[in-house]
Amino acid sequence: MTSDPIPTTSPVAKTSDFSFLVAGVVRNGEQYLSPDVMRLRQALSGFGKLQWLLVESDSTDSTLAVLEGLKRDVPDFRYVSLGNLRNRLSQRTARIAHCRNAYVERIRNHAAYKDLDFIVVADFDGLNSHITDAAFATCFERNDWDACTANQRGPYYDIWALRHPTWCANDCWAQFRFMRQFVADSRVAKFVSIYSKMMVIPPESDWIAVDSAFGGLAVYKRELFDSGLYEGLAGNGTQVCEHVAFHAAMRKRGYRIFINPGLINAEYTEYTEPLRNGQAWQPNAYTASQIWNLTVSLLNRHPHLAGEFARLAAMIQEKHKAGRDAGEAGTDPKEN
Repeated sequence: MTSDPIPTTSPVAKTSDFSFLVAGVVRNGEQYLSPDVMRLRQALSGFGKLQWLLVESDSTDSTLAVLEGLKRDVPDFRYVSLGNLRNRLSQRTARIAHCRNAYVERIRNHAAYKDLDFIVVADFDGLNSHITDAAFATCFERNDWDACTANQRGPYYDIWALRHPTWCANDCWAQFRFMRQFVADSRVAKFVSIYSKMMVIPPESDWIAVDSAFGGLAVYKRELFDSGLYEGLAGNGTQVCEHVAFHAAMRKRGYRIFINPGLINAEYTEYTEPLRNGQAWQPNAYTASQIWNLTVSLLNRHPHLAGEFARLAAMIQEKHKAGRDAGEAGTDPKEN
């Protein structure tokens, strides 16, 4: 176990001395895989030695051919294919966790990864469309972190992976399912549980200490991978975000995880685009009143939710003052 280091904003070291492994999982990635690898390769090119380890499963397109091409063309590029997992792991998050644990196991046991400085875990589905060397450089402007995770120029999207005592203390989809017991309109429940937490974090903001976050990209010190595993299912078999358990093991050992607002990897994503184009339901003056009545009713039944609803009430009040009304049409954010 490590104790929290004394915070400092001093640079970690000369960044060109570092060694990195970029790890991730991929399925049906023929469209985005090669551009994503090249973009990350360019962004990390000035930071030292770079290796790659991708884990594939269940692809029905030409992903394996793309991986073979990358293995041929990109130095120190490795991949593992786990074949068809769907027949024995029917739930998507279980498959993702299984594939992520495959790279965790190799990082722990393969001699090539023993002396790495950092592991970059990235999504390869086109999300990291705006990652740059300047964004990565912001990670090394201070040295009080063990893991730093990405931010977006649009609203922060990855609420399912997020754990923060004030901002998002629980599983957002579990909150949604709970609220649906009392809320007839699923759009209201989704807004309260998910969309209302998708706030814009300016790149120049202070770093945000969290218990879990991802955002499509994260940089970890190598030692964090020596214990802990990804878990895609709760004890009752419900799908959960696989990053949360892995990060909980890190936090239990005293490691510090941050959202780095300067580590910009995207603008709007498929999950936040509905907030920009008006498809996501948001409260107007009438619906704000409805939500307030619902809040009072829920707090009478569940007083422990007071902190969460105080946050929501403040946000609705601010939106109401601004006169914001994006209409009643809605599309659903996805469990990703």
